Amino acid sequence: LRGYYLDMFRATLRAGSLETRRELRDLDLSSLEVLIRALNHDDPEVLAAMDILAREKRTHLIPALVLYHPNDEIVLRALEHFAAAGVTDFVPVADRVLADGRADVVRAAALRARQQVSPDPEQLRRYLDDGSPLVRITALAGLLAAGELEDAARDAALAKLRAVDDAAERIAALTAIATQPLPEFEPVVLALAESDDREVRLAAADAMGALGTPGVRPALIAMVGQQAARLRARAAIVKHGPPALATLREALWDEDLPLAVRIHVPRTISRFRSQEAADILLERLLEEPKGAVAFKILRGLGGLAADVPRVQLDRPTLRKAVERELALAFELMHREEVLASGVREDPARDTTGHELLATLVHDKLVHCKERVFRLLGLLHRDEDFESIYRSTRSGSRSLRSTGRELLEHVLAPELREPVVALVSDDPLEERLAAGAGYHDRHELGYDALVRALVAGESEALATIAAYHAGELGLSDVAAPLPSPLGVQQSAPPTRRRGLMAAFAPRRPAHAG
Repeated sequence: LRGYYLDMFRATLRAGSLETRRELRDLDLSSLEVLIRALNHDDPEVLAAMDILAREKRTHLIPALVLYHPNDEIVLRALEHFAAAGVTDFVPVADRVLADGRADVVRAAALRARQQVSPDPEQLRRYLDDGSPLVRITALAGLLAAGELEDAARDAALAKLRAVDDAAERIAALTAIATQPLPEFEPVVLALAESDDREVRLAAADAMGALGTPGVRPALIAMVGQQAARLRARAAIVKHGPPALATLREALWDEDLPLAVRIHVPRTISRFRSQEAADILLERLLEEPKGAVAFKILRGLGGLAADVPRVQLDRPTLRKAVERELALAFELMHREEVLASGVREDPARDTTGHELLATLVHDKLVHCKERVFRLLGLLHRDEDFESIYRSTRSGSRSLRSTGRELLEHVLAPELREPVVALVSDDPLEERLAAGAGYHDRHELGYDALVRALVAGESEALATIAAYHAGELGLSDVAAPLPSPLGVQQSAPPTRRRGLMAAFAPRRPAHAG
């Protein structure tokens, strides 16, 4: 096995990080020798060796003297592994590190780690007067967690933690709370979580995950909307277990919740990898009005289905969703036909507004097709619909043909013709005819389409259509119009923003 671990070392060091969760073989004596010798090498190899030993539950083989290493990152990692494993032979060395002039962050980590495996309230009291604010805060949080303060002193200590301003001290307090979480720490964590500092928010997410109290869940869900904290917030919510799913379900159904947050709730739910999580997502699938959120629901369901084969997905619900997306897809194809034929009839319509409108309609059609194939993949979980979809979009005519042949083989007769037509190379007229069962191909003129889009559901389409109507001199577009497209007839006030707002990067155009 020596060669196996040497190869693993080389690969992980070349990659710049160590993946310790991969499948590992049992360590033999020779392999252990490789790892122990690596502890004497360059810093990256020391970190890699410690991570592998910890992953293999051999933390006790990491010498405590590594805490004297000049690299703070190595010392911090070693303390983390020692505390997590519950070993105690490092405690005397950690106490000497505390007494030395190491960096404050190292001394605070040493105090926290040794207290975690060998509690000593008297030591914590001694460090309440330490010259380092970071160490003082760590000691105070440790005393609170250990229940070593009387009521008045406890209240004063909690207030002091909430009032901490320095980012490093906040992180120290939150890290200490995460190692010994108590419900009374909840107000402190919520207060510190409001920091503008990214690292503080990440530490707060970890602390909230450790607390597991219902009161922190809304704050964690809000963090899911922050890109910098999203992954840690999701991991923290999952630590709360099944009770957190009820809170997430409420968030998914709360249409007053900011879209920037709600759009990330579905994939947070899918992290629970359970039947209940799948049921919550399916329950919302047909009810969700926001295209961007509905797409995230599909992605969440796809991840669940791939990772947890035992999860059952309600086929009637999925079938209804497929039929709805097919109807929308053929409606969008009809719009493309009207826009294209309108320019052929009157070349003066070929303006900037027309180009933007045609591009956005096509973009929506592409995303609609993708949703159809994602749904088909959920209906037919033994087929690789991702590969089939890619083949239908290939630049190779033979690959596209192969993809359509697979569809004809896999799909039931009632879905076969419309789905194949959706990705066919046949003329648009023939493809629309094949989808007649999902789309009423009503007569619709170019100007009528522009008017209908102005009054439609999609903010982006409405904004561009209004701009194009101005180019065409259609002065009546603001009047209520009967919509032959079957969309809502009143545009929300937010549509009165400028044209370029429709292309703001905060929101994909197909979100509608």
